[in-house]
Amino acid sequence: MKLPGLLLLLCSIGSAQTAKRVVIIKVDGLPGDFVEGHLDDAPNIRRVFVDHGAWVRNFYVRGISLSAPSWSMLDTGQHLVIRGNAEFDRYKPHVDDYLNFFPFYVGYARSKRTDMPGVEVLDHAGVPLLIDRFAPPERYTSMQLLQRGVRWHTLGDSVSARVKQPVRRLIDEWQTGFDLGGSIYEQEERELLAALKDPKIRYLDYFTGDFDHTAHLTNDLPVQLRVFRRLDDLIGRVADATDSNTILILVSDHGMNSVPGTYSQGYNLVQFFNSFEGGGHHVITTRHPMSEYKLRGLNPFVSSVETASADSSFDRDDPTVKLDLDGNERATVYLRNSDLNAAQLLKLQLHRGNLDTARRKAAHQAISRYEGPNRPNTIGQLRHYVTGIAKNGVVLASDGSLDAERTFRHIDYFAALSGIRVRNVVQNDVGAAPVDFIAAKRADGSVLLYGDEQHQAVLEFHDGMLRYFPVSGDPGPGFPLHLFEENAWLTGWRSEHEWLEAIHRTHYSNGLIGLTEFFRPCETEHCRATEPDMLVMASNHWNFNVRGFNPGGNHGSFFRISTHSTLMFAGAGIPEGLRIEEPYDSLSFVPTVMRLMGLPGSFPGPVIDAIASDAEDAIPARPPSSLP
Repeated sequence: MKLPGLLLLLCSIGSAQTAKRVVIIKVDGLPGDFVEGHLDDAPNIRRVFVDHGAWVRNFYVRGISLSAPSWSMLDTGQHLVIRGNAEFDRYKPHVDDYLNFFPFYVGYARSKRTDMPGVEVLDHAGVPLLIDRFAPPERYTSMQLLQRGVRWHTLGDSVSARVKQPVRRLIDEWQTGFDLGGSIYEQEERELLAALKDPKIRYLDYFTGDFDHTAHLTNDLPVQLRVFRRLDDLIGRVADATDSNTILILVSDHGMNSVPGTYSQGYNLVQFFNSFEGGGHHVITTRHPMSEYKLRGLNPFVSSVETASADSSFDRDDPTVKLDLDGNERATVYLRNSDLNAAQLLKLQLHRGNLDTARRKAAHQAISRYEGPNRPNTIGQLRHYVTGIAKNGVVLASDGSLDAERTFRHIDYFAALSGIRVRNVVQNDVGAAPVDFIAAKRADGSVLLYGDEQHQAVLEFHDGMLRYFPVSGDPGPGFPLHLFEENAWLTGWRSEHEWLEAIHRTHYSNGLIGLTEFFRPCETEHCRATEPDMLVMASNHWNFNVRGFNPGGNHGSFFRISTHSTLMFAGAGIPEGLRIEEPYDSLSFVPTVMRLMGLPGSFPGPVIDAIASDAEDAIPARPPSSLP
């Protein structure tokens, strides 16, 4: 009996070689721990990758565990350019919504854009995709977040195939929900298998968001296993269709904090910022909040929604907070600059015309000091943020100038956010504090990590070296990332590689390195324009996804369960039965693929030498600690 193509390859004799073709199966949100714990349910994954391939058992997303930024590193091999699933522009009413396909397809039809928004941002920054290393006739790619062009034939053929199904099945799907996404995946598999028969195509990738979507909705293990088994079946069919010159790769962008028996609890940050205690802001989000989701939220072309506050000091058309909540276990907060708030509040006071001459003069003089660009707020401004005029109105100092302390109403956002508590805690594994810690960049480029007043730490990083030290309270339990609890090794500067080796198995995994990636100095105009004020991290099993608090599970945090990804190799020249325990992150994926394919290039992350050390045309590997 003739063995399938991949098994012939796996049984062949020879040293590592340069592959002529690579097939990448991209699975959104597939946790490394889930794969390891359920290999008995995945005979093809075990056969192809575990028994006859190489398994990178400690592979992590670098940076925040969100889909758009995570895939951007996996698809480029470069440091973060995209830091969220959506990014707001501080200087103009614009948002890049990286997960919404609908405006992209309509815009393409009207000849307004040719690539997904994330690809356009990367192109503008001069960062090529892995697929760009291959000529268009040499590549097949499915629909995905970082997509060049559109796939009208895929859409058309998938709908046609669905309509041709038996009437009974169509009626069942009408009752339970018309699964167009499933039909697209089926059509793309057909296209992938057809492309494998074309010898000219050297790069193929197939993307599926099935597991991520399911795990958000439910933590029911049998349901998640059904999706996992479908993936396993796909891998078996693809593996059997490959030849001896092909490398097959299974990779995911992040994990998933989905635990049987524990439901993810949601906290509404929009309502917090709307409230008087939260500053009384008109808030902009990319999606409608839950109360309006069933009606207005059905519009797929909406990427900017304002939720007004009855307690705001500003007009309805003057929002002062923008929130990216898509990512669930974390939120990025864009606050209008506090000085601009002060200037506008004083202008409103002058417009009302009830100030005496001395107060009008003081207000005019103060406005000239406060006006400026809507730049990110400093730590000092965030701790003393102007939200309105105080009870006594404009107050003068003894020298006749404006007394800003008594004129304005202020809020300390670090204390306010960390102090949020809920009244009813109905699950043993879910605490009363939705906010875990807050991170914000300091003036010198280091990062403040704020748990509460007694638990503040600073993360400093320079040229691949990191250090973390407390700036309030005594070292011990309760500091952000729990490093003083889980690892007392904190003296002096250490390299990234040393940190990764030391902490990757802790509860917060490689969060220290993830924070350095998220807060890297801005090198592009896009980065400077979309830099948030604060990164708010949710406590375990909490999330901020106000559109719909996913009960099954979430990601976006630095928890190991959310950052531990999947990476497996099999095929041409890949060692058989290899299990790699050394930790690696997203920046190692592209340089390893490039070396296996014999393509030149220079990247900040190291090649996984155990897999590709003998491949031809090796790419120079930089140490994991490099931070250009």
